[in-house]
Amino acid sequence: MEYAKYLKSIIPRNEEWSTLLNEVLSSDSLKLGNPYEENVSLLLARYGRRANFDYGSESGAFGLSDLVVRLSSFSLSEKLQVYPMTNDLFDGDCFVCNDEIIGCAFIKQGRAVSREGLWINGMKIE
Repeated sequence: MEYAKYLKSIIPRNEEWSTLLNEVLSSDSLKLGNPYEENVSLLLARYGRRANFDYGSESGAFGLSDLVVRLSSFSLSEKLQVYPMTNDLFDGDCFVCNDEIIGCAFIKQGRAVSREGLWINGMKIE
C-alpha cells in the first residue's frame, strides 16, 4: 500500500475526478499493480481509442476524457509513470509526471460496450 499513500499525497484537489480517485485509493478492496513507464504517444493511442467506447451511464467511467486532453498537451516522446490498480468496482490507471498526478482513467467493471461503425470525436461517421 506504499504506492497508495504516495498517490493519495499527490492527488490534485481541483479536478472533477479527484474525489472518485481518492475513493478508489481508500477502498478496502484496492489491489495495486506494479508501476511502469510508458511513452505519451502509446498512452494517447490507447486511451484515445477507449474514449470512443460507450461505458453506459456517466458513473461507468471517470477521468478518461480529461486524460486524453491532458495527454495531448505533452510531447509524444515524453514518458509517464503508470500506476495500474483495481478494486471491487473499478479497473484503471493513474498517470504521474514529476510527482504530480496528471490524470487517471477508470472503467466500472462489466460496463464497457463498444459502438459499431467509425466514430471520430464522439460523432458517428456514415
